[in-house]
Amino acid sequence: ASTLLLHEEKLPVAGLYTFGQPRVGDFQFAKTFNRALKGRAFRFVNNNDVVPQVPLEAMGFSHAGQLKYFDHRGRLRGDRSRKWWFRFWDRVEGRVEHVVDLANGVSTFKFVPPDGIDDHDMRDYETYAYRAARLPLPEK
Repeated sequence: ASTLLLHEEKLPVAGLYTFGQPRVGDFQFAKTFNRALKGRAFRFVNNNDVVPQVPLEAMGFSHAGQLKYFDHRGRLRGDRSRKWWFRFWDRVEGRVEHVVDLANGVSTFKFVPPDGIDDHDMRDYETYAYRAARLPLPEK
């Protein structure tokens, strides 16, 4: 869909929102994509979610869209989240809390996924997005 968007100029796009998306192109792709969408693409990342961390930048991959970061408490963070040191320390806090929860038996599951996998849970993304927008969660 992204490739089609970049080559089909007649498609009106109000906005693009991704949640837990991996890197999907190289630097040139990201640059072209961002120019085409002119600030209308947003990529949401939840704390230690492992999926947005792959494929590695060292392999030539880049993210497209503006970063919107949910911290380890599920709060949507502003521009400070773009600073690597802020995300680094927040991720450390998230991992520490995950280990403490495991040690305290907070989870009733026999298998508790690692923090990076647990943070990819789309239910969390949904909850945090609704909370950030100050909307009630839809009933299931």
